[in-house]
Amino acid sequence: MIVKEKPVKTTIIHTENPFEMIRTVSNLDRCGTDRKVKRVIFIRYIGVSTDEKSHLDMLGHMDQDLRKLNTGYLRLEGGLYNGFSQSEIQIAEQSWNEYLKLESQIPFDHSQLYKLNLGYLIRENTLEWTKKTLFKEIIKLYDQNNAAKGSSARRNFGIKFLIWMNCYVKELFDEYFNFNHIPKVIYYGDIKKHEQYLLLFLSNMGCDVLYINPKEDMKEILPQINNRSILIKQPYTTQGISKWPVISVPAKKEVQVTLNAVDEKPIKKTSAEQNFSSRKTEKSYEELAELAQSVVLINVYNNQKELLGRGSGVVITEDGFILTNFHVIQKGEVYGITFENNETEYFTNRLVKYHQNYDLALLKIDQRTEPLLINPQEKLVRGQKIVAIGSPLGLFNTISDGIISGFRDFGDIEVLQITAPISAGSSGGALIDLYGNLIGITTAGFDEGQNLNLAVGTKYIKLFADAILKKMG
Repeated sequence: MIVKEKPVKTTIIHTENPFEMIRTVSNLDRCGTDRKVKRVIFIRYIGVSTDEKSHLDMLGHMDQDLRKLNTGYLRLEGGLYNGFSQSEIQIAEQSWNEYLKLESQIPFDHSQLYKLNLGYLIRENTLEWTKKTLFKEIIKLYDQNNAAKGSSARRNFGIKFLIWMNCYVKELFDEYFNFNHIPKVIYYGDIKKHEQYLLLFLSNMGCDVLYINPKEDMKEILPQINNRSILIKQPYTTQGISKWPVISVPAKKEVQVTLNAVDEKPIKKTSAEQNFSSRKTEKSYEELAELAQSVVLINVYNNQKELLGRGSGVVITEDGFILTNFHVIQKGEVYGITFENNETEYFTNRLVKYHQNYDLALLKIDQRTEPLLINPQEKLVRGQKIVAIGSPLGLFNTISDGIISGFRDFGDIEVLQITAPISAGSSGGALIDLYGNLIGITTAGFDEGQNLNLAVGTKYIKLFADAILKKMG
């Protein structure tokens, strides 16, 4: 077999104004009609131009603008994902062993590389082939830079890089990715030597890469990074590295962190809607309690893995998307996800999306999960019986019942008022009807009024997570 697919070609743009250039979405705006040549920026922006406050304000507004763009965007801070689960390691190890078999063949068989499963499959063939050839190139560069290291260190790097590659590539190049768009990657703060390889990889995949450090340049910079990237050094540096500021988007706007906007497509029914006819029989409370397997405990940590707080979350897809309240996770850097009857804590730093007005946020773990089915279309009524599942005060998956006592305007949205008690830790939990449908996310309780508790209804869940739910349909 002869591989006819050609990998993406990239060329680096020289610019003195990277913060404006990175806002360009379409590759066609940079290079005309040659769609397989990506003109990208790779900038090391070191120091600050005036003072730290002005620098942070500029970063905050740039981040705000990039979150609105119709393309993939990653903002990396505090190091790359390292909370690897055992299953992630096993899957990556299997891919690594298959790659080693291929690598041992002389001459190297590119047709076998083309067929090799390296994890997440990019739908666009050119990008998928580019990913595989770049992985081979990254391993080659590692060997050049680490000639004295043994096979064990090489294996550990290869497995770690495969996990990183799958984690971040799927965020930048999802199934709706527009080939002509240029994804954006910003790494802020100190970066480890192995992490530099990922920036090099993503730059060659056709991403704009902007490394920002107000204190100093990369330590032990890879020669390949030094040759490919452009250094823009500012007149001043800071003593430390302040936390990246987050500026909320204007009211009623949705914040996109890593997912691409979805092109208009014919609407097809989700699995929840297709299966609704079979769920017209009310469940017993024992049967409803079994749905707790889809409600998780979320531990919220800072970047030092210090516990900041806890909340609940609800699995809404089979591939690891977890819905919770924004106020539960907003101060966190790393999130530990625990399932009922499973002692493993799955760590993730992948905050995919959030909406402050709806008080909703979406986390992602790389696990097969059992989702709750979302109430497809029936209207809710006052007096309707409901069940709430959450983890108040860290007590895993407590179940309580009540009724919908009313509908209340809360800021810009209408929320459900319920009598089922909600306390600290229950926020982000599931509100379900007696048929087992998810009808809301529990969000707040008022100590001043007994049994006065609120939930965000499925109207806003669907507006917030529509692209994810349709994709699972």
